[in-house]
Amino acid sequence: MDYKDQTSMQKTQLSISVDEDLAKDVQEKLEMLGLDQSDFLIGLLTNIANNKKLSFSKLTNEEEEKAILAPKLSALTTSWGNIPELKNLQQLKEWLNEERND
Repeated sequence: MDYKDQTSMQKTQLSISVDEDLAKDVQEKLEMLGLDQSDFLIGLLTNIANNKKLSFSKLTNEEEEKAILAPKLSALTTSWGNIPELKNLQQLKEWLNEERND
């Protein structure tokens, strides 16, 4: 069954409990995309139903570390001068922890 036509289907209400801070953070991000939590969850559930698999996989420890470090990278400013080419996660961690005198 293809779930793309939502208009003619009966609806079920889902209720979930999540950390309040997580819910607020996700809502802020979704609003930037013009979505709300309901739109997002319907899209996720539709994708799983249509494709018969999750649209994501569990992150490895290294991927989780990269995800945590990504906001730090995006916050970097050009006032720090030259940013070296970082070839692996360890180099990134070391570079982020260096004292900045620029």
